[in-house]
Amino acid sequence: MEVHQEAVIALIADFVLLLILIVLGFAVYTHIASRPPRTFDEMLPYLRIGDLNEVRHLLDPVDEGFLRLNLSIADFRKAQHHRIHLLSELLTRMSHNARFLHDWARGEQHKSWKTMNCATRAASRELIGYCVTFRFATFVAQIRLRVWAFRISMLRFAPVPIIADIRHLVGTDIPYTYERIKATALTLGNACGGEYQQSLSEVL
Repeated sequence: MEVHQEAVIALIADFVLLLILIVLGFAVYTHIASRPPRTFDEMLPYLRIGDLNEVRHLLDPVDEGFLRLNLSIADFRKAQHHRIHLLSELLTRMSHNARFLHDWARGEQHKSWKTMNCATRAASRELIGYCVTFRFATFVAQIRLRVWAFRISMLRFAPVPIIADIRHLVGTDIPYTYERIKATALTLGNACGGEYQQSLSEVL
């Protein structure tokens, strides 16, 4: 009976996730595409300091397995609830950064057609690709994290979710992709000028 309940809960969660993606996916894409490009100075103040190492830790199956083996079920449920909310906050900051870096890259890509700067154009295109991929993956991840937070809070009989399962979503390794965003942003900053790279390295 318990196995059947777990299967039904998992099926409902997946169905809700699919519906939300279908309904909101187009709206999110339209919102991103309609924003105006930003200059570097317009973008920089909006960047938030994230913690990529902490995200890697939260998504590490070995660390999570250690907690699962060494905590009681009640304590592990409580720990996972905290870790889910922490991961959600960190991914929110990172997705926020990807949004503004994407807008900046669009602006630099547009300027590169006038300046004929091939290095800027290539780095802009690459950064835009990583930002779009990362934001979609974290969008899916946030939905799943919210479903899990609800399950832990309201469905005491439901199994405790394994957070490490969302490291790879929609074909994307979330920590690795953000790492590529940082590296590509620095490359673009270097192509645009040394001061850009210096400012980005201090924030990202």
